[in-house]
Amino acid sequence: MSLQEQLDRAIGQGPELPSASERLATARSVARRRRSLTVGAATAVALAAVAVATSTLQEASDVRSPYVDVAPAATPEPAKQGVDAMRGSDGVDRVGSSGLEVVVVDGSPELAGHPARLAIGPVVRSTQEGFGLDVEIDGNRSFVLLVHADEHGWRIHRITAVPKGENLATWLRDDGWLPTGEPS
Repeated sequence: MSLQEQLDRAIGQGPELPSASERLATARSVARRRRSLTVGAATAVALAAVAVATSTLQEASDVRSPYVDVAPAATPEPAKQGVDAMRGSDGVDRVGSSGLEVVVVDGSPELAGHPARLAIGPVVRSTQEGFGLDVEIDGNRSFVLLVHADEHGWRIHRITAVPKGENLATWLRDDGWLPTGEPS
């Protein structure tokens, strides 16, 4: 006697199958449960994603960007800045003997003793090349424009106390300066 015959004799016919309608009803019930679990899981994942995104955006809004001054900036007097600024006939603030020295560090100009919080450069306007700096001078936040004069190297061209809500990139663009490679 073979193993197959021995198993058939031991098990016999087994229980009778439920009717087709009962099997169909059971299959539909199982499908409904699976579908509700899938929809529930997808909903939970979507809600978690929304919660994480909302939390991330809220945290990001609390961080100060170096490009936007959220707090109102005090408008310091030029004398308080240690800068003897004079307005030329062309409307540009020119610096006289202010005691500020321009140095070149790793190929980029900056003010000696006043490390830049943000530097944008080189920037160009027609044939001129410059560098924009966001620095603190005598406790006051200021924007500085350095221009490269061939025979004199880098010179301070303009210093302005940071206007309320202004950022360095906008200040430079408003004066016609564009980052290298940016179309006009």
